[in-house]
Amino acid sequence: MILSVIFNLLNVLKINLLIFLAKFKKKKVIFFYHPRKNLTFIHNFYIEYIFKNYPTKYYIIYGHETGSKLGKNYFNIKQGYIKFIAGIDFFVSNNICDVFPKNCKKIYIHHNLYDDPWVPRNKEQEMCQRLIKYNYVLVGTTVSLIKVNETFLRYNFTKKPEIIEVGYAKLDYLLNSLKNNEKKRESILIAPTGIDGFPELTIINKLEKIIEELLSKTNFHIILRPHPRDRKYEKYLYLKNKFIQNQRFSYDISENYFDTYSKSKLMITDLSGTAYTFAFLVLSPVIFLSTNEKKIEENEYSNYNFFLDRKKIGEVILDESQIINKIKLIFENYNLYEKNIIQLRSNMKYLNKTTIEIKKFIEKLS
Repeated sequence: MILSVIFNLLNVLKINLLIFLAKFKKKKVIFFYHPRKNLTFIHNFYIEYIFKNYPTKYYIIYGHETGSKLGKNYFNIKQGYIKFIAGIDFFVSNNICDVFPKNCKKIYIHHNLYDDPWVPRNKEQEMCQRLIKYNYVLVGTTVSLIKVNETFLRYNFTKKPEIIEVGYAKLDYLLNSLKNNEKKRESILIAPTGIDGFPELTIINKLEKIIEELLSKTNFHIILRPHPRDRKYEKYLYLKNKFIQNQRFSYDISENYFDTYSKSKLMITDLSGTAYTFAFLVLSPVIFLSTNEKKIEENEYSNYNFFLDRKKIGEVILDESQIINKIKLIFENYNLYEKNIIQLRSNMKYLNKTTIEIKKFIEKLS
């Protein structure tokens, strides 16, 4: 405990010294913080992409809690110690923080592409109360902009962050990586959302039967990719151990899912926001296994574009027994789904322009 305190205070001193030197050179300081240890590595590669080649008048520092050495200007620092850092102009994160430096602009970059619900309804107000500490929330698409504004209005807050559409940096980064890197798409990817996020809508208890069906009735390689929070969850480890000896099965825990997505011809999910990132990246369709459409209606999710557009980028099934027939239907009409996905993706105002938009946004605030 004492060693941890000393370690964090030393890093506070180092960061403050760097900021002092940056200020002496009349630079603006951007501090990006990763508050979730188990989610840092799935985000840091495209966060660096956002701030790559920034004008020399800015100085970029990264904070995290992983305990690892991640690179130049990265510092291990627990969130509670951030309040001791002085002189930051812009504090940025893409997971919600609760502790901030004083006298800075606080910016939250949302890490989902579409307008899928961020948390269940019973946790929504609490989430908004945490987000109102930020000055700005940056979102990827117009549909997300509309829904986030509606979410805050639902609880009659006297103030809220300004919601701004800037595009989706992760998709831009991955599309850039996809150039001249085409792979044979011989896999079916299963990528559910986090188990604890929406426990009434998860497909975790359906996965064993789905994998068995896919291995016995298709010739595809089957990839199971749990949400990064769930990699050590007992049920997933059971599935990994059961199927890992089959050469046509993989358990994917890669931090950057580019390789997995680029070789997959189809995704199966429940309500993971990554469905639209996958479709927009590789123009491949998605099967949504919906375990409880009634619950979606009760929570008033059915008017979210995430749910309305499911049949534009794929198909919806209500029972896992339908999965093989639906796969056959999709492959018979594969080009149609690809065309629909391209059309839907074209609605993105800032596709391949996100870094430019974020830079312009920060310039306006400087």
